Amino acid sequence: MKLDELIKTKYGSVDKMIEETNTQISRSYLYQIIGGDKTNLSVDMATELVTILGLKSIEELMEIINANKEI
Repeated sequence: MKLDELIKTKYGSVDKMIEETNTQISRSYLYQIIGGDKTNLSVDMATELVTILGLKSIEELMEIINANKEI
């Protein structure tokens, strides 16, 4: 599953995710991650995304993010 699909399934949109989770990750940065422009995330950023998205591990998050690059 792609990152944007995961966000849409869980929250409906990036804006709703930001609103519901009170994350400090900016909207533009999230779109850069979704678009594949940002793939080298800090551990803190990755940990926050794992928690927000309900993933099992940072490795799972990185598989999702790297899947966007392969397309």
